[in-house]
Amino acid sequence: MNKRVSWISGIAAALVLVVGVGVWAQPTIAEMKLQFYDNFIRLSYDANPSNETLTKILEVDGDNAQVNVTGELNVTGGIGPVYTIDFTPGEINNTTTPAALPIFHTVAGLVHSAAAQQLDLATFTGGKKLLFAQSTAQTLPPVMDSVGLDISGDKVDGEQWEVLGGVLGASGRPFVVGVDPAFGFCATFTIPDGSAIEDLTVGFRTYNVTNQATLATYTDYYVIGIEGGSGTTNPVPIYITTGNDGSDVATDTTMTWADAATKTLCTLVSAAGVVAYTINGAAPTVTAAITADDGDMLIPTVRAEQAADTSSASVVQMTKWRVFYQSAGVNP
Repeated sequence: MNKRVSWISGIAAALVLVVGVGVWAQPTIAEMKLQFYDNFIRLSYDANPSNETLTKILEVDGDNAQVNVTGELNVTGGIGPVYTIDFTPGEINNTTTPAALPIFHTVAGLVHSAAAQQLDLATFTGGKKLLFAQSTAQTLPPVMDSVGLDISGDKVDGEQWEVLGGVLGASGRPFVVGVDPAFGFCATFTIPDGSAIEDLTVGFRTYNVTNQATLATYTDYYVIGIEGGSGTTNPVPIYITTGNDGSDVATDTTMTWADAATKTLCTLVSAAGVVAYTINGAAPTVTAAITADDGDMLIPTVRAEQAADTSSASVVQMTKWRVFYQSAGVNP
């Protein structure tokens, strides 16, 4: 045999051997595969690409209008504290008899009645729920008007609703100071007649106390809004009102709320428990320094109480409820 041919053959044989060894030594790398078809989309797990066995993980089935999940559905933050409710006019209707939808009932599933300390659940679009507590007997439940959710109730001096999240079937869960990252709560309102509002506050309180007639009854609370017997003053003053371990302080922000104005009030709590506030996205002119205790479990709260100056315009219209973490992308 020609030596040159023999040498080339040897090189070829060596290459075959190297290639063969390379193929044989290649590690198996598991893969996720996304498949598109005419009538469905499928996400599959391929533990061994060298065979044809796939494990279907998620399938969106157009023909049957359903989503199929193989294995356990584990939703991160599924019972977390973060959610938003937009009170769209006409979304719910409590004014018909019977109600157009069974969206307002006691926590025991009974029909609402005017009874102090009764707790009612309201269900909104997407199944989100808020708890309505009455320390006084409120005959009229919240109703959706042309602006938002009217929570003024009977429009009787001294009667009130407290609206809560994160407890007793309401959406979300309590935030835990020192465990949760920085969090916050904002609510947006329009009040046609400010002098008709005795209290309208937005913030947090501890979860383990039933509804009380006055904020000072709670051991720990941090709220901003109309508070403390504004009477017929117009425009009405905005206060920061806090209680920490039974120490109650009311701070006049020196800012006011005029008739027909819309405002977004926010209470913000840092990871270390430092509490701050905003009115329409800006810090109030005068604020109050306070720090919630580590381990405190706080739920969002709105309190609305009628003053003596009641009229057809003495309504409290809530258009947005937003509970959130202050840093984007955080969802424990």
